[in-house]
Amino acid sequence: MKTVNNTFGVIFYLRKYKATNDGKTPIYARITVNGSRIDLSIKRSIEPGNWNSNKGMAKGSREEIIKLNKYLDQLQPDSLLFRLE
Repeated sequence: MKTVNNTFGVIFYLRKYKATNDGKTPIYARITVNGSRIDLSIKRSIEPGNWNSNKGMAKGSREEIIKLNKYLDQLQPDSLLFRLE
């Protein structure tokens, strides 16, 4: 019997060329399933200086940053699978 390995991943990044007049940049999610990918806006934005592109999350300790990072954590594959079980 042949086994099928399904892959699922999510990364977050900024689309800097879509910056708004107030200097904030929209955050996008790149969702990859079995090699096929799609980019979606998560309807959140942030100042580029408050973004850690290596970690794909906001940096800082202000309340709004903590809330944003918690929201991003909820969109991670591990969190999504946990809620489905």
